[in-house]
Amino acid sequence: IRTGLMQLKGLSKACIKTILVEREKGLFGSLDDFLERVRPSFEDAKILVKVRAFYSLNKNFCAQMWKVYAYNYGKKNFT
Repeated sequence: IRTGLMQLKGLSKACIKTILVEREKGLFGSLDDFLERVRPSFEDAKILVKVRAFYSLNKNFCAQMWKVYAYNYGKKNFT
């Protein structure tokens, strides 16, 4: 089941707009690619991970959440 971005409680409209614009430029190849191109707020990124929006890129929920935390604290090369 896939849910539309507008249905995600707490996801900012600015984030939704940026996701749509960036997606038109091409698919996201990884969570890192998404974070670099969209630059979501920490809260927006956490919401997307919690609803498993990146499941097709990486099935490890915990690794995704750690990546979001690392990205938020400026450690962009976190693996």
